[in-house]
Amino acid sequence: MKSVFDFFHKATSFPFRFLTNKKRIIVIFIAIVVFIIIVFVQRGVKSEYVTTKVIRSDIVEIVDESGIVKISGQTHIYSPTTGIIEELYVGNGDYVEIGDELLKVRSTATEQETQIALANYLSAKTALDSAQSMELSLQADMFGKWDVFRTLATNDMYEDSDGNPRYDNRSVPEFHIAEKEWLASESKYKSQKQSIAQAQALVASAWAQYQSTKNTVVKSTSLGVVSNLSVSQGDTVLLHTANTLEKSKPIMIIADFSDKEAVLSLGENDITKVRANNKASIIIESLGNKKFEGYVTRVDDVGHDDRGVMRYDVFVKIISPDEGIRTGMSADVVITTSAVRNVLSVPNSSVKSFKGGKAVQYVNTDGKLDFLPITIGKKGQKMTEVLTGLTEGQEIVTSLTDAQSTKSTLPGF
Repeated sequence: MKSVFDFFHKATSFPFRFLTNKKRIIVIFIAIVVFIIIVFVQRGVKSEYVTTKVIRSDIVEIVDESGIVKISGQTHIYSPTTGIIEELYVGNGDYVEIGDELLKVRSTATEQETQIALANYLSAKTALDSAQSMELSLQADMFGKWDVFRTLATNDMYEDSDGNPRYDNRSVPEFHIAEKEWLASESKYKSQKQSIAQAQALVASAWAQYQSTKNTVVKSTSLGVVSNLSVSQGDTVLLHTANTLEKSKPIMIIADFSDKEAVLSLGENDITKVRANNKASIIIESLGNKKFEGYVTRVDDVGHDDRGVMRYDVFVKIISPDEGIRTGMSADVVITTSAVRNVLSVPNSSVKSFKGGKAVQYVNTDGKLDFLPITIGKKGQKMTEVLTGLTEGQEIVTSLTDAQSTKSTLPGF
């Protein structure tokens, strides 16, 4: 310490010869402290980079996204009439099959409303009968016009003995009039089929309106377990129609709760990697991050616009779901899309963007960082496959040390 003091004393004797001894000692002490700090900092910086070697490993490529749990098969049960529930035959948790009686509804329609509905149905039925009768008349007319045209077209004037058309003769009005009359009758006949379809739809609607004024027993249209029962005996239920589909709450839901799936939406880059039968793992956070196995059952080919970004739905079947999983729960899904074995690989953290491609960094002969362009393949959770640009055992930089990170933020470094 004495030699250091003598050095600073000699070095500063001339600039500070006009200072008092006390002030000179203070200045020298400060210089010694700064010198010691610099020495210790320089000794502390042994290695500025964390490096690793290129190795061979197995890489599993994944796609991960959050979704929600849904029951794949469920049927909403509504009332076909407006009325009061007289009997309720099932409760939550009951298993039902197709055709089982669920509830009985006593219609609150008046006698006048019933008669009006019946009259509308009979009127629609009459209109359908008339349309079907008209179809037969139009068909007969079409066949008659076709026979006239066919007879004309096959005589010696318009067709030779070998059955070839005489096009020069067929340019006369007589031939074209017969042809157009046949084509017009054919068009009317075909149009009548659409009129019949419309009349049949009106009959079905009128019949449903008539039935909605009568007492009814609602039966199950699917098999499964009853859930979300929203009514009790004595409650009033409303007629369910297509116009009230989005507003009406179902009386109950019948579902197969043993068949559950996670539904998630993927972006354009990820959806190209996913295929049916890809294995997946599903984590349900609300169940204490419980993990379930599954597989992809189907992938949408047509996307939907989500605030300007195209998304595609993927459906993942949950294998052996427990009773705690409920529809609407959030699910974190990891899909294994592909895997490669024994390939050159580097840590994901070492791969950098470089001139429109990818690169890793290394320490050159001058002790400075430099970029080395590479071509990458599969990317796993921790490692990335390297196709070109590196060899096994080559040393690359994965990150900066704390000392280097601190040094790079100091002024002048």
